[in-house]
Amino acid sequence: MKDLLDAHIPPGGRLGRGHKDLYDTIKNSIHFQLGLALASLGVITSLVAQHISFPEAIHVHTPGFGISTSARRIYT
Repeated sequence: MKDLLDAHIPPGGRLGRGHKDLYDTIKNSIHFQLGLALASLGVITSLVAQHISFPEAIHVHTPGFGISTSARRIYT
């Protein structure tokens, strides 16, 4: 992973050093790791919340839609 990040060259070469030393920063910085973990947790929480609430609302309020694929219930 370190070799992959260090080998990255920004387009045109005008954007600085690219990803050089990014692996070491992530590896050695607990604050950086905490930030990544919390961002990931936020994304996962949001996706789970949307998955739980969104499909039922569509299935219940869609006229003529009989069987919900997410809950396996029949709505009439």
